[in-house]
Amino acid sequence: MKNLRKFVAVVLATGIMSTSLIPTQATEITTESATSYEFDFFGYEDHLNEELPAYVQEARRLMEIQSRAVEAYNIIMEDFLSDEGGLIYPDTYAGAFVDYDTLVIQLTDISYEETSFYTNLLGNDAPIRFKEVMFSLNQLNTFGRIFTETLNAEIVSIGVDIMANTFSIELDIEHEDSVHAMENINTFKRFMPIPIDISSVERVVIGPAAIEMSISPATVEMGISPAFTNFNVHGGDRINVGSLHGSLGFFGTFNGRDVALISGHVAILGSGGQPVVNIIHHATNQSIGTLSSNFQLGTTSGGGDWAIVDLNAYGRAVANNRVARGSVTIQDRILTIPVGAMAEGFGGASNVRYFGTVSALRDVFTPENIPGRPTFTGQIFVNRSFSSPVPLGGDSGGPIWSMNAGRVSAAGILTGTRGTDIFVFNPFVQISPRFEPLRW
Repeated sequence: MKNLRKFVAVVLATGIMSTSLIPTQATEITTESATSYEFDFFGYEDHLNEELPAYVQEARRLMEIQSRAVEAYNIIMEDFLSDEGGLIYPDTYAGAFVDYDTLVIQLTDISYEETSFYTNLLGNDAPIRFKEVMFSLNQLNTFGRIFTETLNAEIVSIGVDIMANTFSIELDIEHEDSVHAMENINTFKRFMPIPIDISSVERVVIGPAAIEMSISPATVEMGISPAFTNFNVHGGDRINVGSLHGSLGFFGTFNGRDVALISGHVAILGSGGQPVVNIIHHATNQSIGTLSSNFQLGTTSGGGDWAIVDLNAYGRAVANNRVARGSVTIQDRILTIPVGAMAEGFGGASNVRYFGTVSALRDVFTPENIPGRPTFTGQIFVNRSFSSPVPLGGDSGGPIWSMNAGRVSAAGILTGTRGTDIFVFNPFVQISPRFEPLRW
């Protein structure tokens, strides 16, 4: 409370508040072309061998419709990517989201001088629309993160609410300090130079399953055709790491080495933080490789949730670009998935496909079961859609993908879940750019 009062006093004394922050009516400019849609689900083979559930068909149809907008977003993100791998946003950029088949690019200035950068980058026929908003991502992130440091409460996650153009703070609903913090912030919100949205929610569950809790492969037959339940190794298969199990993400290369990508928290918790631990493929009971020293389990200042497995001879022999029991072929890689677009995933514990709509890009403050309680930065929150199943403990590290210009594209790996309606994944933009998944 004392820190918060001091912070507000500084804000008022320095005159950050100004008449320039008075909201104006939103303005939009559309630069898009008519599009016809044909659905062949190129890269998917499961529909050839089984009758897909209605939720799968509906989700993939929408993914195809959105695929050009997802492509446009990732072209922008590639342009914003620095040599070190982080994203550097222009001063007027305020995020983007997908509205059906169109990418809505938010800017604090939609003059020709500002919008021409995006039309030149994407082309005049790109399915994009410009929307003018009050605050840039840089403004919201800078002020919001400084403000967060003044709070004396258990924080679950923070991030920019792209569509609302506000900075969002989520507090632990189970912690008594959350109620007091919310009351204090609501008292001072009107003095803030940027809009702050605060809420109390459940924590994100980040926890692999213990091996003794494993489901026998013989009992897991739901959601995937028998044509794909063989002993080949694919992304999404269950793996054992020491005393825990998680899911295999993608096969690929890292600094020229043949590797597989898995969850950082499964790797570190299962191995006790020790590299050179065998990674065992659950169904075949064979080692595919050893945990390398290349991993990231966040830091006190942020980071991702991933680990690299150096493949052995067996791992290299079985490596391929298929996921979900071999029913889906990865054809490309994207850095991330924009708000409003669909994501699809698969995990070895649930053994089902799950779908959702991206709702936010947030930093996750980890629960007590993660040593040191690091922060996972830049995690993607996805709201479950189309009555889809949800991931289970043991699905961590499983592959997440989307459609990009009509191609099935790897997007990241599963981090955790919140409740029964949200799953969280670590996008490739938060994973070292030196990792490249196998693809066509």
